[in-house]
Amino acid sequence: MNKKVYIHNYWYVTNYGATLTAYALYSVIDEIGYSPLLVDISSYQRRKNYLFYDFINKYCKKTKTLTKYSDFQEIYDKDSICISGSDQVFRPKLSNNLDKFLLNYTGLNNKKIAISASFGVNKEEYLKEVDENTLDNIKIALQSFDYISVRENAGQEICKDLFDINADYIIDPVFMLNKKNYAKLIDNAETIEIQKEYIASYTFDKNEQNIKADNFISNKYNLPIIELDKSGASIENWLKTVQNCKFLLTNSYHGMCFAIIFNKPFICTINGTAGSSRIDTIMKELGLNIKILNSIEDIYTNYEPEYIDYDVVNQKITQLAKEGVDKIKSALEMPVGKLEEKKDSKIQFLERLIIKTENEASLSNLLKIELWNLWLKIFYNIPPFIRVIIQYLRGAK
Repeated sequence: MNKKVYIHNYWYVTNYGATLTAYALYSVIDEIGYSPLLVDISSYQRRKNYLFYDFINKYCKKTKTLTKYSDFQEIYDKDSICISGSDQVFRPKLSNNLDKFLLNYTGLNNKKIAISASFGVNKEEYLKEVDENTLDNIKIALQSFDYISVRENAGQEICKDLFDINADYIIDPVFMLNKKNYAKLIDNAETIEIQKEYIASYTFDKNEQNIKADNFISNKYNLPIIELDKSGASIENWLKTVQNCKFLLTNSYHGMCFAIIFNKPFICTINGTAGSSRIDTIMKELGLNIKILNSIEDIYTNYEPEYIDYDVVNQKITQLAKEGVDKIKSALEMPVGKLEEKKDSKIQFLERLIIKTENEASLSNLLKIELWNLWLKIFYNIPPFIRVIIQYLRGAK
């Protein structure tokens, strides 16, 4: 099957988990038999991390870099399938242009699907982050989707209570890939010297408290700490380091996910900026009854990685992964629908785009006028003989 599937997510940001979940979803869709493409909107982020770009370029196909509305119209075929997800694609706080993840740039005949998407936080926290107008825009857009699945129970609640949508649950795509897929990536890791035994630390927003905790854990177990966040390690080496560690110390959702995938013990603390709903859901779905620390300070209370019966967990992962792949297949094969909803969403989006363009044009004109007035003020305060010299140099008559 050659039907194209355009995937919109955060594969291009400086984040191992975001890139790996994009790679995982891409690989699942490729294995199902479609032709996936990662949509490149990286220019809106005004940054390119070539460590992650190189990984995607090596293992995935992507579109050209899209910078304007017409670029999107050029790439979408009439019957193309467009996917938003996985990761926090429905969280406005993380995006400077949510419309792309709400698939408002697609055509009326394009199928719109959300796969294991995320709002990032629970309903109460989401309402604090999003204003009423944005909520209305999101509601109209999501109601035009042909199929929506989320990766957190909190996301299902948000869809139901705020947007009148019954969303499916699908486990994060990183769990859908067979470990053989990751083994192939690890085989491509660079040869580097690593301690025979070590503790891996993958911690966001690292501060003095986190460094102190790392040192405490290192001294407690008499093992070195290998730092993974912002380490400059390739994604292949990042995976290899997690796979071979004694245990992982993390406050990252995807850090915890890969500890579970590689059957490693782990200590996980809640990252306040990221929210705990996704961690709560994966713990519940996998039947993991272990303690997640609310504070880095809890590490000092003689806390150790808890025993996990990974035989039971692996069986549950296999079951949820199969359910996820089956749901993705079904969503890809379902007929395109919601034509009226798609029209409403498109009209609303184009109205916002027109207003934004007009505002930007007005702002540009105002800026030109102010700069010109400033220049005139400066120019006429310059002594006459200097003005004559300036006019001469500019070729004025």
